[in-house]
Amino acid sequence: MKKVLMVFMVVVIVMSTMAIASAAPASPFADVPAGSWAYSAVKQLVQDGILSGYGNGAFQGNNLMTRYEMAQIVANAVTKEDKANAQDKALINKLAAEFAAELDSLGVRVSKLEANQPNIVFKGNAVFRYTDKAFNTPNKPSSMNEQYRFLLDSTAKVDNNTSFSFRYNSAAPDKADFSNNPWTTFGTNAQSSGTISTIDRFNFTTKI
Repeated sequence: MKKVLMVFMVVVIVMSTMAIASAAPASPFADVPAGSWAYSAVKQLVQDGILSGYGNGAFQGNNLMTRYEMAQIVANAVTKEDKANAQDKALINKLAAEFAAELDSLGVRVSKLEANQPNIVFKGNAVFRYTDKAFNTPNKPSSMNEQYRFLLDSTAKVDNNTSFSFRYNSAAPDKADFSNNPWTTFGTNAQSSGTISTIDRFNFTTKI
């Protein structure tokens, strides 16, 4: 059971790290680092005749560009994807995925990327809390109280007008499951006599 708890804690840490990382996207005016694969990808597209250049028509391959400037080149490549071979199409899609935020700000819609976006999104959290009562009686152990909560939200997109979501709520484990320690769920302060989990929220949204 200790291994199970450790796995849950690792999941929480990973999810927190991902949330922090996604909260700070790259600035569109930050330079694309020298040596980035994006430069060689664009150079390949120029050599293959998909792109004629940048700005005044000449690809400035030796100069650093901002992400916004690179996105302008990628936007040009996207419009010529139908003329590209399989290898160049893969490069264009990879570039479009890398500079998706900048392309969006330019108003460029990349249908292939939009089609590859997941229709179902999951997010959740697992929280464990320990409280220890003070020693009230000499020569007797203190009373440890453990609580936990595990919630998993999911949202599914049916089409551009319709979506639904639900929340999975884990049941409080039985004492026997945690070495006879009285685990309870937040808010209920009660134990479960079984292992049945529930879906406690369900929403359906559509535009008419």
